[in-house]
Amino acid sequence: MRPLYVLLAGFGFMLGLPVAIAAFAWDATPRRMSYAYIGDAPVETSIDAQMYASMSAPFVGAFLGFLVAAILARFGWKLSRR
Repeated sequence: MRPLYVLLAGFGFMLGLPVAIAAFAWDATPRRMSYAYIGDAPVETSIDAQMYASMSAPFVGAFLGFLVAAILARFGWKLSRR
């Protein structure tokens, strides 16, 4: 059963990679950022939510592949050499 988990999690990761690359390419427009320090005001730095989503896409795909493999293993599916 373990090869089924590894295979489907690997497929999910590989399907998530193009999604991440496309999200980075889609957001490749240059941006101008101006930072200013004013008195005792806290410095705010932020990472765009789209960056988090695109970075997590391969891992979400791997998790979904692992979840599908667990469901299939529960119903008796397995990889064999026969």
